[in-house]
Amino acid sequence: MKKLMLLAAGLGLSIAFAGCAAPGAAPQAPAQLVATLQVKAQKVCTVSVPFLASMSAMKSQLSTDAQGYLATASDKVGAACTKVENAGSSTSGAPISTANISALVNDGVPALIKVIDASG
Repeated sequence: MKKLMLLAAGLGLSIAFAGCAAPGAAPQAPAQLVATLQVKAQKVCTVSVPFLASMSAMKSQLSTDAQGYLATASDKVGAACTKVENAGSSTSGAPISTANISALVNDGVPALIKVIDASG
């Protein structure tokens, strides 16, 4: 189970950062970079949110520490992914902000890793 969770987290991170430094690639316009970043952040959320939901369903099987990490991860990832989703919706028209991505990368992903490490 832990290996599957690590695989899912690794897959999400590799999707998020794939092609960040492609050698020989033509420079992109800022609007293109923002659009690419938005898509990658949405992919991370697509993996992270269901993972947290499945871990929440198994909450009773987790240690007290893991339950605490799960609550923190759910809060951090949920808030960041809500902002990412709202920025990407056609009604808002607002581009994703660096604060949204920073929250996902600096708060959400480490919290996810703690949940995986603390789970049995």
